Amino acid sequence: MAELWCHNRAVNRERNAQYDAFISYSHALDDKLAPAVQNELERFAKPWYRPRVLRVFRDEATMGANPGLWPAIENALRASRWFILLASPEAAASKWVAKEVDLWLRERSADTFLIALTSGDLAFDENGEVDWSRTDALPEVLRDRLPHEPRWIDLRNLNKVEHIDREDPRFREAVADLAAPLHGVDKDTLIGGHIREHRRTMRTARIAGTTLVVLMLLATAGLAGSIMFQRQAEQEGNRNLARFLAAEAEVIRERQPGLAKQLSLLSYQMDREAGRDALSNSQQTPGVINEGQPATDLATSSDGRVLAISTRNEIVLRDGRGTGSGRIDGQLVGPIALSRDGRTLAAATYDNAETGPVSGSTTLRLWDITDLTHPREIAASTQNAAITALTLNDSTLYAGTAVGEILLWDVRDQAPTSLPTLGAHAATVDSLAVAPQRKLLASMGVDGKVRLWDVANAASPVPVTELAGAAYERRLSEAKPLHRVAFDASGDLLATPGDSEDGDDKLNLWRIEDPRNPRLSSATTEDSGFGPGGSSCWEGVSSLAFSPANQHIVGACGVNWQVWSYGRDNPDVIGRGATSTAPSGGMQGNLVVFDPSTSRRLLQATDHGVLVWDLSNAAQPGAKSFLPVPPAPGAKISYRAFGQRHLIAYQSYSGGPTNTLVDVTDPQNRALLGASPAPNMYIGQDISLSPDGSMLAAAEVISEDGDVGVRLRSTADPEGEPLSTITELDNGIGVLAFSPTAPILVISDYNGVDANNHAPPTLRMYDIANPRQPRQLAQLPVTVTSVVFSPDGAALTASADRTQSIPDEKRAEVWTQLRTWNITDPANPTELWTHDLPARDGLAYDSFEYRPDGALFAMYTSAGLLQLWHVDQHRLVGEPVNVRVGESGKLTFSPDGTHLALISTTDSSEQRIEIWDVSVPGAPVRQFHLPSAGASFYSFAYSPDGRTLAVTRADAGVDLWDTDPSRIIPELCNAIGDPISPQQWQWYLPNRPYAPPCQQP
Repeated sequence: MAELWCHNRAVNRERNAQYDAFISYSHALDDKLAPAVQNELERFAKPWYRPRVLRVFRDEATMGANPGLWPAIENALRASRWFILLASPEAAASKWVAKEVDLWLRERSADTFLIALTSGDLAFDENGEVDWSRTDALPEVLRDRLPHEPRWIDLRNLNKVEHIDREDPRFREAVADLAAPLHGVDKDTLIGGHIREHRRTMRTARIAGTTLVVLMLLATAGLAGSIMFQRQAEQEGNRNLARFLAAEAEVIRERQPGLAKQLSLLSYQMDREAGRDALSNSQQTPGVINEGQPATDLATSSDGRVLAISTRNEIVLRDGRGTGSGRIDGQLVGPIALSRDGRTLAAATYDNAETGPVSGSTTLRLWDITDLTHPREIAASTQNAAITALTLNDSTLYAGTAVGEILLWDVRDQAPTSLPTLGAHAATVDSLAVAPQRKLLASMGVDGKVRLWDVANAASPVPVTELAGAAYERRLSEAKPLHRVAFDASGDLLATPGDSEDGDDKLNLWRIEDPRNPRLSSATTEDSGFGPGGSSCWEGVSSLAFSPANQHIVGACGVNWQVWSYGRDNPDVIGRGATSTAPSGGMQGNLVVFDPSTSRRLLQATDHGVLVWDLSNAAQPGAKSFLPVPPAPGAKISYRAFGQRHLIAYQSYSGGPTNTLVDVTDPQNRALLGASPAPNMYIGQDISLSPDGSMLAAAEVISEDGDVGVRLRSTADPEGEPLSTITELDNGIGVLAFSPTAPILVISDYNGVDANNHAPPTLRMYDIANPRQPRQLAQLPVTVTSVVFSPDGAALTASADRTQSIPDEKRAEVWTQLRTWNITDPANPTELWTHDLPARDGLAYDSFEYRPDGALFAMYTSAGLLQLWHVDQHRLVGEPVNVRVGESGKLTFSPDGTHLALISTTDSSEQRIEIWDVSVPGAPVRQFHLPSAGASFYSFAYSPDGRTLAVTRADAGVDLWDTDPSRIIPELCNAIGDPISPQQWQWYLPNRPYAPPCQQP
């Protein structure tokens, strides 16, 4: 039996399937037998301590079958290992069973197809093939797709039984036949294991009963212990369930992001340690509204109170305050529009898909949706020309057509009045937008022409000017209306797609303070392109949207969306922010809009629902803030408190290496305090704030000839004259460090390019008690690439390079030696100990640090090991704890010493920031990682309170991440989408009261 369970665990490790089997059946016939089969499959040969050994999907057990949930059924099919058909004439006649069978056999082998005959006949000829003349229990879609006799069992005698008895030998035999291939063992082995587990369960039950009697006898003496035992058991149960929910969240995160996000929150609520990683990973996971239904167009009221979603077959109405919702069905829907007050809805509808939108007629419909639960149609008008775009303000409805016209209606009264038609474009009008404050209308044709109209007099719009944009060369579809023009809230800026140098789409940002003389922003193609590196959009921009409050624009291109930021006072300055795609699993996106009720939520229409993204940080969704100036290669970072202010210093790159000092006390309103020219990373690659935050030490270019020195500056006046400049360095500045307890500064006089070292490298110590007159105390003849003080300031540990030539191989072997000095008398350092690290090919070891209490020392080795050493009197003691974490380069302790942040490299060669719990040094545990896939990092630093981690992200800037779950959870709830459904809750948390996360009690 042990071999059986070991085998099962191995199988489980090898597969990524969410379900072991998918049951397809006739709900009318097998509504009793199907759940019995499901339950017994999940429990067959189950150890007493496990709720199930298999996961079997049966649609009514999870969400209830209805036509609108076919995408969810598809996901379940693709997430299953085996297909079980409960065959019957009723199942053969079911179109949904046929669809399930067809999808399975199009994507999977017939060897994973099992049949359980519950009614009717199933016959085979002498060749083992289905004899269709004598078979009525299989759907026609199986014809010619089962070349040999499949695995099947006969359950017809059980389908007539009123109540299924799981101990019935016939039922047990039948279930064993189905379960054996699912477990990957033969039937006899499985039945033997089932019997043994049943006996073990009964024995355990008897023991438990006896134990219960004993406990009852001891109750008066041991009541407190009994209660404690019960609580421990409940805690362990919650911990196991939390681990399961966290693991499940990662499995489904790409296919069902909204559900994954909520399972992560629930996991953390049950057990903080078990759910911590899933919670952190959810920071870049969107919520989902109307999951499982396509979203082809979106419209919002100006206050965000009403959201209208076109699913093509109906319009879903949602109240942003959660007080009501409604639907309008029976229509094939094209573009939709809402009035600013959210009381009137307009939609173009078609008789069938063949007539819209580029040919045939369209019916334009208006509804009064003051009561969302009871929308009332107030007008309908059939147009000969197909309507391809809509926009609506409080008085006028504008409709673009396939023949280039713009139709207008006065909608102030219940009976809309037709206004004169505009002969606007020579091609189909694909997008419209209104700027109410400016009384302007923008229209765009598929030929790329953009026209501005003065609509102060809606009855007689006046053309103002024409702009050049990008043509839309893909076929228009009524299922995907376009929104390629957008005004900002003031109406002074207009966003349109434009042609890049390679002929693909990019962002054009127009300044239209004077609409008759619009001016194109001078931003470069690299700034206004799509994707990493400014790559263009070859699929064609499908929508553009301005944030209602922040200076952000988002554009959709295929499944991608791209954020741009522009200057508050100077829109000519454009910077690219985050780029994202819809999660995998078949999702396709086509348009984006901001939720007007908050500048933080972005809504993305996809064919699986509306994704809800948190864009509090437009440069790195999920992070709480961002410093937009990219770091210089290899940049170091320092994070300190100066009084009530929090300061970050790092080496940025803006036209050249620059020492940058930023006030991040309010992460949403960062303030640049100072900037000074820095040398390249080889000459001077460090910057540091003093422990009290009052002083900045940095390598600076101090003359027009490029001379380099270390300057000390007051952070109270960083742009003023420096306090002093240390110039007596021979080579460069390899590293800087302030003593944590004394006015001492250490400088490594070392150039990263060995040939440019004009004198032997040294490590120098300076007395900076008077920062205006630094005084050298000591000079050690050693090549140092990194240095740390012990927390009490009495010892100094440095990585010292040593080189040995190997003439036979014509190369030099380089290794690092950790050296530690007693600096109680800083003018006369004495060496305490040395520790040789393995030889490596020129890679610097700069990844080591003392825990804040000085009792632990952490470092990396070239073998990808994290080593934790106990420290006694500044010496490493005993043998280290070794944990393999992959190649990396940086680590740092949290201020309280309980956690260690490090940069690790995954098996797929991606870098990521991991946080390890080292509160028990002998058993370090990776607690969570930051969700920033595909990025590269240089360095990081904790905030003084330990609740924020600042990370220098290559080619981007500095991300500020919350590490405190109490601050992460509200941000996750801000973009949670629809709550977990009662059916999903019952599946994952049976017998627990329904309590979705993020809902106020």
